[in-house]
Amino acid sequence: MGFDGDSSLTNLGRIEGDVRMGSSNAVLAIGTGSVIIGKVEAGQDDGTRKKELQLIGNGGDVYDSSFTGFKSLTVNVPGGLWALTGNQTYSDGITIGAGTLQLSNGGTSGQLTGDIVDNSVFAINRSDTVTLGNTISGTGSLRQIGSGVTILNGATSYSGGTFVDAGVLRLGIDNALIATGALTVNAAGTFDLADHKQAVGDFSGSGSVQLGSGSFTVGSGNDTAFSGAISGAGTLTKQGSRMLTLSGASTYTGATTVAAGTLAVEGSIGNSAVTVGNGAKLGGRGTVGSLAAQSGATIAPGMLSPFTTLNAAGNVGFAPGSTFLVNVNAGARATSSSPAARRPSRAARSRSWPRTAPTRP
Repeated sequence: MGFDGDSSLTNLGRIEGDVRMGSSNAVLAIGTGSVIIGKVEAGQDDGTRKKELQLIGNGGDVYDSSFTGFKSLTVNVPGGLWALTGNQTYSDGITIGAGTLQLSNGGTSGQLTGDIVDNSVFAINRSDTVTLGNTISGTGSLRQIGSGVTILNGATSYSGGTFVDAGVLRLGIDNALIATGALTVNAAGTFDLADHKQAVGDFSGSGSVQLGSGSFTVGSGNDTAFSGAISGAGTLTKQGSRMLTLSGASTYTGATTVAAGTLAVEGSIGNSAVTVGNGAKLGGRGTVGSLAAQSGATIAPGMLSPFTTLNAAGNVGFAPGSTFLVNVNAGARATSSSPAARRPSRAARSRSWPRTAPTRP
């Protein structure tokens, strides 16, 4: 089957035989469940022609890259999925308009070259190690769902969040993810900074974060919680106005800085020296390493669970102008986090938590 001039073909059924699109502009749309038995070519191109492949439908299917010569790829499969298992290059870019574009189908093949505009879901499902150097933009999300390792080696600005559902998502450069984007690391997933720097917005999940010697900055305007483990020699910085709750057993040895908002430690970061900055707050009933409260900082052990203990494995220091909040019961008995915390410096101010006065019988 051949075409002359501009050509457009939509296949929702079965075509037997070779297909050659026209030598001018060409658009080929393939629906989920359709079949073409034979070669498919986009036709001649003088460099100025549109050569577009469209993957459409409403179910799921696998495209093995047996078609040649197309310069752009558009995916529009509402609620569905197209999995790409071949090596493909699209010089005019890739657009995900609806549904999921999935790289590979659980195997070791599948590679995309070209800028990606992700306005829905871009998923990686390989069982080996693959490096993505693509520029990824748009309003959609990225999901690591395969058992392998995906290395992000290109600049990304997509705003729909990053989800590590399985395997490893590893940074190949500093700040490969947009600094305001959400990051969710689920139980079977690992986010590996690989000694790089990365800032994210909302941070949550129950998986693993490997810092290496990198620096990880988290936090935005929403309360979030992470129950997994953070390891490595790198550092953690809490930014943003709201609360981050850490309830897992983390072993990282770099410093923790609470620069803004609230860090609630319900688990352990006992190998990390914690510094709480001006206007920031530290609370919870877990374990930290050493603790330094700077002027304007607040330490509130009973913030989430009154009359509980915040443990410090190292030295505790309160700078002039810092605040240590205690719980006071009806008998005016105060509890504090540690022996050192029970002796705050004279310049530190103490007040009850909550701030309302107790009712006496």
